[in-house]
Amino acid sequence: SRWSLPLKIGIVGVTMAFGLLVLPIAIPILSPEVTAAYALRIGAAESLRTNRGAMDRLPQDFADMLGWEEQTQALARVIAALTPAERDSTVIFASNYGEAGAAEFYGPRYGLPPVVSAAGSYWFFGPGERAGAVVITIGEDSSDVAKAYDDVRPVGTIRMPWSVEEERVVPLIVGRRPRQSLQQLWPALAGRN
Repeated sequence: SRWSLPLKIGIVGVTMAFGLLVLPIAIPILSPEVTAAYALRIGAAESLRTNRGAMDRLPQDFADMLGWEEQTQALARVIAALTPAERDSTVIFASNYGEAGAAEFYGPRYGLPPVVSAAGSYWFFGPGERAGAVVITIGEDSSDVAKAYDDVRPVGTIRMPWSVEEERVVPLIVGRRPRQSLQQLWPALAGRN
C-alpha cells in the first residue's frame, strides 16, 4: 500500500508525457512541414501510413483536412463563371467524403449549390431535388463524367501538396446536357466508392 500512491502518480505522469509527445501527430497544431518532421523525429513513422497502406508525409487524418477552404474557393470560382440560369440548376458532385465535407462546410460562406456524393454513407442521402442539368465534379475523371453528360469540360485543377497522394491533384469538371437526371442515375452509383 505504501507504493500505491507513487505508482498511481507514475502511471499518470507517464500517460501524460506520452500524450504530450504524440499530441502534435494526433491534433493538427503544427504546420504540415513541422508535423512531418516531428513524426519522424520521435519515431512515429507508422502514423504516416495511409488507409491504403502506403507511407506518406503526414498522418492521413491531418492530410485529409488540408485545403478544404481552398477547394471551396475553387468551386466558387467555377460557379461564378456560369450563367445565372446554369447556377440555378447546378449540383456539385464530390468523388469522396472529404471533398463533399469541405464543400458542405464552407459552401454556405461561398454561396455554393447543393453537394452530393456517391462515396460511403453520402450515397444514402441521395441526389437531392435538382436534376443535375449542370454538374461540377471535384475529383472525378472526365471520362467518368462523359458517361453521364454529353458536354464535359475540365475547368481547373486544385493542387494540395500536403494532402495524401491521391488528393494532391484534384480535377474540376463541368458537365452539361445530362443523358439522365441525377435521380435516375443515382441507383447505379451505389457501392461505387
